[in-house]
Amino acid sequence: MRYRNNGQGEDNILQNQFTTYLMTAIRWQKIAYLKKRTKLGKHEFSTDFDSAFAQMMEVQEKSVVSVEQPVLDSLVLAQALSQISDRERYIFFARALEKRSFDDLAAELGMGYKGVAAVYYRAIQKLKKEL
Repeated sequence: MRYRNNGQGEDNILQNQFTTYLMTAIRWQKIAYLKKRTKLGKHEFSTDFDSAFAQMMEVQEKSVVSVEQPVLDSLVLAQALSQISDRERYIFFARALEKRSFDDLAAELGMGYKGVAAVYYRAIQKLKKEL
């Protein structure tokens, strides 16, 4: 027959407290060991020149990609902006670039404040979905 620790009784309560203490001590020892290991790793120098060369090549490839990335981003943004209507695009640019208020845009377009706000937020949702 197996004995099960149900937390009842003096022996089991003491065992539960010791188990908690032991698990906490082990956790703190693991943390201390990992901190010590990372601290030592910061002061050691790598002698693996193949991996250093590979990392250098990776950095160069990333720099080439980073030059091309803004061009690709602008193309994707232009494609996304072409998917929304003219009114949504006008309200989006007026609000985002010119910092115009919804009240000004509502008066100019003959719409209500909430209507302009709804069009603006709908345009943002469409752009997020496209991007």
